[in-house]
Amino acid sequence: HGTAFRVELGERKLSTGLFLDQRPQRRFLRRHAANATVLNLFAHGGAYSAAAAAGGAARTVSVDCDKNWLAYLDHSLAANGVENPPRAVGKQHDAIYGDCFDWLKRLAKRGERYDWVILDPPSTSTVNGKRWSAARDYKTLAALAAPLVADGGRLVCTTNCR
Repeated sequence: HGTAFRVELGERKLSTGLFLDQRPQRRFLRRHAANATVLNLFAHGGAYSAAAAAGGAARTVSVDCDKNWLAYLDHSLAANGVENPPRAVGKQHDAIYGDCFDWLKRLAKRGERYDWVILDPPSTSTVNGKRWSAARDYKTLAALAAPLVADGGRLVCTTNCR
């Protein structure tokens, strides 16, 4: 689909960090991201952000609670020839380590708005002692994310939870 990503294969890792079921969505985003701002929550290795940046996104913000996975984003940007210059605060394609729920509140308080807000959480997880379940908590997550969508923007919600 034209976008390169950093992955790790081998016995050391159980996951490559790239989920193939999201391939059509990443391709769609790349095709429609020119000059857009993108908030990628539960970003993992930043695949959505890399696809958007490769498609000409003006800015991407990737939030995840795992620093090691977020580090993959810079490699994927470089593999696609995307420069990542610094801004007054952060970078053009920024990676934020932290709890997505906390960051949704912070970004809303700042008045931030994005053309694309992507929610791709795991089915279950525990962060800072708080248990997350997509089946139970997705409604709350979407309600927190909706105010961050710019007029005419899109809220993209995915899950592998059945």
